[in-house]
Amino acid sequence: TVPRDSNIDCTIHNELRLPNVPQMKKYVRNLPNGAFGTATHAHPGTILQYCIAFQNTGNGPAKNFKLTDAFPANTSAAYPNGSTDTAKWNLTYSASGADLTGRTTAPTASALPAGATLTVGSVATATPSGTSQGIILDLGAAGLPAGGTGTVCFDAKIN
Repeated sequence: TVPRDSNIDCTIHNELRLPNVPQMKKYVRNLPNGAFGTATHAHPGTILQYCIAFQNTGNGPAKNFKLTDAFPANTSAAYPNGSTDTAKWNLTYSASGADLTGRTTAPTASALPAGATLTVGSVATATPSGTSQGIILDLGAAGLPAGGTGTVCFDAKIN
């Protein structure tokens, strides 16, 4: 019991939790030897390589992290070596989320984390149909850990 008119010192401890917000940046280059940047100039038939680098800047995991990206308008998925086998999409995952500006090679491929998938499928878009073909990276329930990084790359041919 505190006597009436007594002074009491209180300390309130608030823990600031930053949101688990992945930061992303998309790069593009002309294949085979172009340098990555945020834009490029190309002609029909040119193969472009797109890479999206991401990082979780929060202090906790971004659980159920899923990245989707539609193939840009007037492009379609490019198959390696001219193949038309949809099992051979030219998709690459890297655990590095490094800045690619000016580089002429894609990040070194890494194995996907356990439970993760990288596929091509139908993704939501602002097109009249509401969907388009694109890439889907799903890191599963574990998601992207605090400070975690990665890059996903795909090739697209200008129609």
